[in-house]
Amino acid sequence: MQEEIRTRCATCLGKGWVENTAGDESLCPECDGHGYVHKQILVPCNDCAGKGYSIAIVELTPRAQTCSQCEGIGFNIEYILCARCDGIGVVDNELQEERACSKCRGMGSVEKKFRCDACQGSGKIISFDEKDVTPNLEEGPV
Repeated sequence: MQEEIRTRCATCLGKGWVENTAGDESLCPECDGHGYVHKQILVPCNDCAGKGYSIAIVELTPRAQTCSQCEGIGFNIEYILCARCDGIGVVDNELQEERACSKCRGMGSVEKKFRCDACQGSGKIISFDEKDVTPNLEEGPV
């Protein structure tokens, strides 16, 4: 952070005029006759005391919620076409009789379970609530 300050002109010593070689008075070329000059100085930041960073202490409170992707069971179910009966639900036995497929139980598709990627199979989504608990410390003697 920069701050502008006024300081006494070093050329005219705050008078606003200087004597030239002929002994005549003229306006000071450094301060334009004001007797002071503006300077930019660096001032330490109030938040970080000039370090360029500040430290905050944050308290994290975990909060578990039921996963909305798998509804809390930890896996997702897909139904895929039964490879044994090709999705028909029936198969022929040795006597050429149609019977319900034993793999899909006559449904034509079988369940396949996949671990839920959203909750990694736990059924819960953990999020954290943040609370700033940085003490207001002021420098100086205790």
